[in-house]
Amino acid sequence: MSKLDKGFGKLSPDDMLSASQVPYLFATPHTVLQQIRDVRAGTYQRPEYSDKMEERMNMGNILEGTINELTKELLDISISYPVTEVMSKELGIDSNNKPYDIYASLDAIAHIQKATFITPVEGKIYTPQDDLMKNVVGKMVIEYKNMQGRPYSSVDELRLPPYGRGYLQAECQAWIADADYLCVSILFNGNDHRCYVMPASDYIQQEIVAKAHTLYEHLDNGTLYDPVDIETMAAKYNRVNYSEPVQLDGELVGDIDNLNRLKEQVKTTEEEIDRIQMKLIEALAENEIGQVNTKQGLLQLERKVRNYKAQPEKFVPAKEARTIRAKTVTIKNLLEY
Repeated sequence: MSKLDKGFGKLSPDDMLSASQVPYLFATPHTVLQQIRDVRAGTYQRPEYSDKMEERMNMGNILEGTINELTKELLDISISYPVTEVMSKELGIDSNNKPYDIYASLDAIAHIQKATFITPVEGKIYTPQDDLMKNVVGKMVIEYKNMQGRPYSSVDELRLPPYGRGYLQAECQAWIADADYLCVSILFNGNDHRCYVMPASDYIQQEIVAKAHTLYEHLDNGTLYDPVDIETMAAKYNRVNYSEPVQLDGELVGDIDNLNRLKEQVKTTEEEIDRIQMKLIEALAENEIGQVNTKQGLLQLERKVRNYKAQPEKFVPAKEARTIRAKTVTIKNLLEY
């Protein structure tokens, strides 16, 4: 493990895999691959977020110190915060004999030197199977999150697929820091603080390492992940090198006919949905709620009113010219036989 002191904030280098990207490495690895490629090529453009999303992301940084204090008080342990060193662990050597690592900038870490009990408390502290954790000694990495939504009600909600927020990131941090335990400390909805404490998982850590190796192999070889959906297939061929028509396999005719038939079915279905909705809107008229007696029971129809607060006029910044290839293929009839 190596350390590099770079100050406070987002510390990990953008041209290497970091612990914060590991959740995406599990869910959408092609996006991580493309981002690191773009960074290395100098073409990466930071995604544009709405003002509200920017506010929420910034709020996580603003509240991090508060969440740290809540965590210290709740777990009753000494916590080092903030951690200003970037940690990394080497995975291997690429074809140019350069090492490739996974990096992590921890939020906090606890060095527990005497046997400590972590006692589960409903709505506050969660442990595996909500069992008492006895004789907890060693290093514990701590990941702080501020999020909206339903709070997780068990450790398993974090550490089982599709994985809760912060878990995979903390597990990767634990592997890099050679920590024995990890804690994901989350402030839900601004008023519900919960800590999820568990031993580090060798199984998940090896999964992370395996996926990281695959990522770096693609980066080294200039290859892509096998496409799993339209987005990943489109990303595989995101440039046009030849503009003249090319003759394709005639066996595609069956797929083309099937696609056209399915699109017509979708159109017909959407038109029928609109027709029925119009009928239900007319039936409710100026009433918000209506009820219909059926053989199976009582159905309730609702057409609610939504209130929107006034918002100031927003300035949309200029965008640089860019070229993006269409994600889907269009079909045109050029000749009829």
